Amino acid sequence: MFCKNHDEVVCATCVAINHRTCQDIHPIPDEVDNLYKQSASDQTKKQLLAAKKDVEDTKKAKQQILSELKKQKQKATDSITNYRKELEAELKKLETESIKEVDAQLNSMERNLKREIIESEQHINDLEKSAAALQKSNGNKAQEFVCIKTAQKIIVTDKSSTSSTKIQTELKIGFSDTIKIRNYLKQLKTLGQVSTAKATYKSRRTAYKVKEHRNINIRLKEDKYTCRIYGFCFTEAGSFLLADFDNNKLKHLDVSTDTITDHLVLEEGPIAVCLTSKQEAAVSLNNSTIQFVSLGDKMATTKKLKMDHFCFGLAFNDGKMFISDQQKTVYIHDLSGTMLHKITHETSGKQIFSTTRHISEYKQRLCVCS
Repeated sequence: MFCKNHDEVVCATCVAINHRTCQDIHPIPDEVDNLYKQSASDQTKKQLLAAKKDVEDTKKAKQQILSELKKQKQKATDSITNYRKELEAELKKLETESIKEVDAQLNSMERNLKREIIESEQHINDLEKSAAALQKSNGNKAQEFVCIKTAQKIIVTDKSSTSSTKIQTELKIGFSDTIKIRNYLKQLKTLGQVSTAKATYKSRRTAYKVKEHRNINIRLKEDKYTCRIYGFCFTEAGSFLLADFDNNKLKHLDVSTDTITDHLVLEEGPIAVCLTSKQEAAVSLNNSTIQFVSLGDKMATTKKLKMDHFCFGLAFNDGKMFISDQQKTVYIHDLSGTMLHKITHETSGKQIFSTTRHISEYKQRLCVCS
């Protein structure tokens, strides 16, 4: 049966228990033609499909969040490891300075003790000479008198030196640790605070505000020309890679000290630079070349790819390089240089770009400055 009062399919038991007061109850087999409309069926199907799509979209969104969380977990883990390494470096520095202080104390005491040892050797020599002279003067009272007086004077001097030496032999070198450091570390459960937050991303409707700006001199002594930076990118450690076009150099800038810590001379002027991994960057050069650079303690060139088109803007995402030609096209290549696709027109056939220049990647979306 069907209860129109509650818009609900019911059985005889339900009617007896929950629908006793309902007046609009109909047996479905007898009145199905009145109750069932094809339009209602079609509408319900559409609603089911719409509901299914909503659930599928929610599922995809949750999967995307889960995937992003895993990436953030890896970044957090890397940050913890890097922080631990920084702490180890600081402890190593403190250890080195402590050992230097111990060495300095030892060197000071060693110098004093060696000087006193030489003085003791001189006293021993004087005492031996005095004893020999006294032995030799035996039988000659006048000579023996002179030797005795001389020996007594030497003995007095030796006693004074010996008492001083006894004090020196009581010196010690020791180390007492700073107990505050040990106690503080014991109180900690983690190296820092692990935070979680439910973020809701909305389109930004206000302009960004500049938090800070400062002038940094990035010119090197050997630079022949004024620095012209066409492109730059962050490294995993938070420093900058700068593409100095006019001086044909890739420069590594430490923003914590505002200094160029390393540089690499390239065969042509670099235009854009992006990371392809934690320890590798790719640089677009003015001769239609992509130059790969290893980012170890010292930057070094590795492989390079000669392209069939000009290389201006450069970005890397999901194992692919996106390269603009400063004309009307964005090319997609794999890391071996094979062209996978090129972007010029919309599906409607309309040309997308008037000119393609810089490319940036944000939240797995590419932005092309044209």
